[in-house]
Amino acid sequence: MIAPSGTIAEDSVTVKNIGTTAITYEWKLSLRGDFVESKKSDFVQRFWCHYPRAIILPGEEKQFVFSFTSEKVGMYNEEWELWTEPLLKNQLPILSLSGMSTSEDNLVHKREDFWDQFDTDFT
Repeated sequence: MIAPSGTIAEDSVTVKNIGTTAITYEWKLSLRGDFVESKKSDFVQRFWCHYPRAIILPGEEKQFVFSFTSEKVGMYNEEWELWTEPLLKNQLPILSLSGMSTSEDNLVHKREDFWDQFDTDFT
């Protein structure tokens, strides 16, 4: 997801219950096994899962929406895991989210001026 600083970007994943049992679920933020605790973090939440907990009935399909926003420019990553009860026969893989917060392009006019000099007719 790419969003200019201070705006919100969204993406989604769709899951279908192809079994015969209702499934209670909860999306949880997952800490990677190689997470380094000494790594500097500003402890700001940048990713959200909309409606992270409920039930999926047999044959039902649900779209899970994830949002990203950051006031600070940069690239950010998180991993989310779908916990279910009962456990699924084919567990879903961990969902890797990537978000990039961009700044306004302050050089757009200078580039336009640069390229305009080549549009001059010298004949």
